[in-house]
Parts: sequence; C-alpha cells; structure tokens
Amino acid sequence: MGIARRAACNAQPQCAPFIRNAFRYTGFALQTEHRTTNASQMDWISAARHRRTGFVQPCRALWSFVGYRALLKVCPNENVLGPAAAAAARPHSERAAASLLASATGQRPKSGAAGRRRKGAEAIDRVLERYAATVGVEVHVQLATRTKAYCGCSCEQAPGPNTHICPVCTGQPGTLPALNQNVVELAVKAGLALHCRIALRTKFDRKNYFYADTPKNYQISQYDMPIAENGYLDLPSSGKRVHIRRAHMEEDSAKMFHSQTAEEEPDEIPGQDPGAHEAKYSLIDHNRAGVPLLEIVTGPDMESGAEAAAFGEELQRVLRYAAISDCNMQDGSLRVDVNVSIRPRGLSGVRSDDALGTKVELKNLNSFNAIERAVDYEILRQAAMLDGNGTVRQETRLWDEREQATKVLRIKEGASDYRYFPEPDIPPILLEQAQVDAWKASLPELPAEKRLRYTSALGLTPYDAGVLTAEPATAFFFEDTVGHLAVEGLDPRMLIDRAKAAANWITGDIAALIKQKPQARSIQETALTPSVLAELILLIEDGTISGKIAKEILPELMEEPCSSVRDLVEKQGKTQIRSESVIADLIRQVMREHPENVQAYRQGKTKLAGFFVGQVMKRGDGRLDPALTQRLVTELLSRDDSGES
Repeated sequence: MGIARRAACNAQPQCAPFIRNAFRYTGFALQTEHRTTNASQMDWISAARHRRTGFVQPCRALWSFVGYRALLKVCPNENVLGPAAAAAARPHSERAAASLLASATGQRPKSGAAGRRRKGAEAIDRVLERYAATVGVEVHVQLATRTKAYCGCSCEQAPGPNTHICPVCTGQPGTLPALNQNVVELAVKAGLALHCRIALRTKFDRKNYFYADTPKNYQISQYDMPIAENGYLDLPSSGKRVHIRRAHMEEDSAKMFHSQTAEEEPDEIPGQDPGAHEAKYSLIDHNRAGVPLLEIVTGPDMESGAEAAAFGEELQRVLRYAAISDCNMQDGSLRVDVNVSIRPRGLSGVRSDDALGTKVELKNLNSFNAIERAVDYEILRQAAMLDGNGTVRQETRLWDEREQATKVLRIKEGASDYRYFPEPDIPPILLEQAQVDAWKASLPELPAEKRLRYTSALGLTPYDAGVLTAEPATAFFFEDTVGHLAVEGLDPRMLIDRAKAAANWITGDIAALIKQKPQARSIQETALTPSVLAELILLIEDGTISGKIAKEILPELMEEPCSSVRDLVEKQGKTQIRSESVIADLIRQVMREHPENVQAYRQGKTKLAGFFVGQVMKRGDGRLDPALTQRLVTELLSRDDSGES
C-alpha cells in the first residue's frame, strides 16, 4: 500500500494533497487504478471518458477525480456482499426477526420485493399496544443564499461538475474562510420562526473526520454553542408540540459518483446511498462543497411514522414561508434523517420509565411518504426482534424504496469522536439584540398563524385552512382574491361567504385542474389571477352566470389571460337567463310532455319537483337561474291550469 501511495503521489504532484486526504480515511480500502502507462498524463481514466463525463480536466483540477476504489467497510449488507453472503453473515436473531415481522403483519415470509409490501396501520397499532416508540428527527436544510458559506462561489445550479468551485471550498492549503453574513441572518430567522432562543454570542468549530467527499478533512460546524436552541414546532393535525433541541450552521460536503463496472460511466444510483454499493472507481463533484446548511435537531417527542412525516411537512412550510430555503427534497435542499427506538410499555399500557431503547438511524428518506413508511417498518422490525429474544443494535440503516425495507449501512458501536475544537480562522460571532429584533420583525405571518386567522376570522374549516396554507403561493393567491372581494362597507358576514367561496374554488376545481397539468405545479403558474377569480365569484353571486357555467369557462381562464370575465361570457353567450317568461315557457313544455308526473306531484309526490327542475335546466343548456327555476317549477306544478297552453 505504501508503494502504491507513493507512486500515485509522485506521478501526480498536483493531486498529492487530495490523494493524501483520501488515503488517511481509515474506513476505505484504497487501490489506485492506473489505466495508462504514461505517468505524465492523468492515468486513472481515459481521455475519452474525460471528455464524456466532464468531471476530469487532465492535469488541471486537484479536485476533479478520485483515483481509487471506494469500498465502504460495513456490517453484513446485501448491497455490498450480495444476498447470499449477507444472509450467512447476519446474526440468527435478525433472521428470526424477519419471520416474526411477517407474522406480526399477517404475511408469509417471501423473497424479493413482492414479500416486502407496506405494512398496514393495523399491524402498527397491534405493535404499539405492547411497545412505545420514540422518534426523533435530524434535518439538514440548505440556506437560500446566493453564494457559499465561506467563499464567493455560487450556490446556483451549476452547468457542469466542478464549475462553482475555488481553492477555499476545495480545501487547498493556505486558503482562509470568510463567513457569509447572510448565512447568519437566515439561521437566526429560522431559529426565531421555530420559537428558539437565539445565542447573541456563538462560534464555529471544526468537526474532524476523514471522508473522500470532505476536501479539508474537517467540516466547519457548531458544537457546544449553537446559534439557536430550545424551540418548538406544533404539529397542525394533532397539536402535539415537538421540541427543537438545537439548530446550528455548517457547510455541505461534495457529492460522490460511483461506477458499478469498469466500463460503466460513473453515476449515482437513484434512491440509494452512494457509498452502499461496490464501486470500481469514484468521481467527486465539489459544486456542493461549502454550501451553507442549517442542521435542526428535535427531541425524542414523536411516536410514529405519521408524526415524523407531519413534522417534516410543517417544518418545510415554516421555512418556505420565512424564505429560509426552498426545501425541495428532490433537489436535496431538505434532507431528513430519523432516529427510531422502541421499548416495552408499562403494565398500565402507558410509557414505562425505562430507557428509550436502542436507537437506529434511518437515512435515504427522499419524501415524506418514505419517512412514514420507513419509520413504521423500523418499528415493526425492532418489535419482531425483541419478540424473538433478539437484540436491537445501534446502527445506521438505509430505506430501500424498491423493496420497502430498511437495510444496514453501518454499525455504530459508540459515539463518534470528531475531536471538535474552536475554528481558528473564523472569530466568534457577536449579535446585537436590536439586530435580532429587527430580523424577527421582518418575518412574515407563518402557517400556524394563518390557519388560526383563516378559521377564526374567515370561518373556514380546519381542512380548508390547512390546504390553503400548505404552499405560500396558494395562501398568497387566496388572500389576494379575498382582498379583491372585500369592498368598502361590505357586511362582514358577506365577506365570510365570499372567502368561503374563494376557498372552495381554490381547493376544489382549481386544484383538480392543476393536478391534470404537469407543467403547472402551483396556482401561480397558471394564467388565472386573483382578480379574475374574484370577478368570477361576483358574477355567480349577482346571477350573471351559474356555477355550472363558471366551471365550464374555468379551464379557459387558467390557460389564457383574461381581462374581463363578464366580456368573455357575454361574447360566448353564456350569461344566465333570468327572464321569468322564458323559464315558465320551458317549464310548461316539460309538464305537457310528462302529464303522469304532474298528476303524481299533485297527489303528494312532491319530490318529483327535482325531476322537473332537472329537465328544465337541461333544456336551458345550464344557463337558467337555478333559484328562479326552482320557484317557478313549484308554483306552476301547484296550479291546476298550469299545463294548459
């Protein structure tokens, strides 16, 4: 190994610091991979592959390529060893737990994805009658800054690998970090939005660990003096309060891409941890290195996958409203790791006073749905092991979306020793209370406050309030619409009725049409404007159009800009007919065609009035005033001479 190390460093003196960093990481088995015999070239990969991938520019970038095989040494793992070897190495208690898990859920043990279906709520309920589950969450949020945490490189989407980089974010010797003040501002605002206590004096620390995607061999983070702590977030569905232990600033690492075969292009396997499978060689993209993150750690206050998912959704809403982050899980702006443990309940069926149980960390959770399913699966898995007299190990597991199961990534035998010490290149941060107060005053109304106002002041149902506040764009659209409906001197009760109508349109027909159009992810991405929706509601209110006509023209209003809904319906001849003589003539025609129903109505079968209303509305192509039609039908059916010409 020593010869190979020296050869690699001597052949490529520019890459020596990076290769030394790679060799220092003790969790890797490293092998240099010489693909040509010319030591003057970058000989780990062919020039043709350089051009195709864009990752490597020969003899230029220190950070472009990892010239070794990265095989993570983990516990028995199907991803690395293969199913047969992993099964042989897995302890007997865990193999027995697989059968017990199937028994607990009423399923027979099967092999493959078909045998790992999502476990139902009934199985979870049965397990939670005997065990108390404890769930805590660690969330990494990418802060919405234009540049990185400690340098001026852009945080925007890069056109290619290793383009938004510099000597600072790639950890070159002699470089010094310069703190981005927007990182501190967004971190403080996030803490305030989560009702945390803000530290007026804080500092950064070095978290030392050797991993191939950490170019400096340490991460600039915060250890004993986080920027925010002791906060809370209430779950909207149950009202349960989840405590926020701390929120601290740190930087992101680079992104690794692994090949699966010698001929295959390096790539990341979707839905799988990059280090969890065998790789022939690896490439690193440092565009993400140094991007500012906020890590948020909760207390062990949740008890199910549903609560963990609800916490993640509400946290996402809060941070989006406060403009802290876009929190797009698919882009990695919001990453959620969950810690799960269970313990037997006391004899009374409530939580016992024993320890919380052995904690298992779950990773690779790419959606809130995955969070719920992974936590529920892990609760069932741990319960099956304990029922079989097995032992739950402290470990990190990955959620396999395809097989709907968690798999071992690595064993944790104890707390990691990161050898924290104060960051010597960034001085302590001193905040003025006046500055913190100013940042707090700049925060907008947050989702919980909006929901309360919508239900108390506007009379909306909790469900409608929740749907309207799920996305900031939807809430802003609703409030702008209500603003156009709230004319001066309007009776408050009338405003409530109009607000309910706007809510029904947005959460009902408009939401359904948006789902049918993949290109429009929110109401603001359609042609519909708050003023147009308000005009539509007012035209229904004053009887110019019916609700049926409004639904017919809604798709057109969402597709094409409209300056006046009234002009549109008048041009198309869709205004509502409110002439009593016209409606009465149509009613008499229907009565002449159905004399037996007229007679039955007069003999007491008054429910037949609905039949006549429907027939008349059909003849009027949906343009008749429904209330006026209902009244005239009742009047004419009640008169003996109504059927005469």
